[in-house]
Amino acid sequence: WQWFTTADLSISTMGNAAYLSSYLVPMFFITSMLLVSCERFTKSAWMYIGALVLFFVALVGTQARAGVVGLGGGIGFGLLLFFFWGDPEGQTLSLSHGLFKKITGALLVAGIVFGVLIALFPDATFSVLPSSLGQLTQWNIREGTAAGRFLMWQVAWTGWKEKMLWGWGPENFSIPFN
Repeated sequence: WQWFTTADLSISTMGNAAYLSSYLVPMFFITSMLLVSCERFTKSAWMYIGALVLFFVALVGTQARAGVVGLGGGIGFGLLLFFFWGDPEGQTLSLSHGLFKKITGALLVAGIVFGVLIALFPDATFSVLPSSLGQLTQWNIREGTAAGRFLMWQVAWTGWKEKMLWGWGPENFSIPFN
């Protein structure tokens, strides 16, 4: 596993772990949809489960907060959709949709409780979460990458206001930035 990571982040062939996490999130959900479309546990269902585990491990290994938050939000949104608007008849993975809705409701409640606990006790979550997910509790918009993003958005807005019709041209963001 060490050859797959650096001291700080998992690397990808794209050179930036955040890009890898951005591509893993849609792959995770496409594979999830394929898994949920299976009525019974078949070889393909087990293959989808293996792919989901691989995608999840790789996503957590990237340590990219946006990918992990996107995955959590997408899972929560998907569970909400199924819980409120899912077909009550039929079965998925040999489970009736009624039982599947009960499991979905329990997962939603557990996710909400976990989110509230992280929000109320961010320092205590370091002992619960793996070290690669510890940064999820660091929400300071005045430091780190958030401050840089706000600066870039402000510069982009100013640059857009100066030349809103034609812009500054390709690869010329440095002109309004300077």
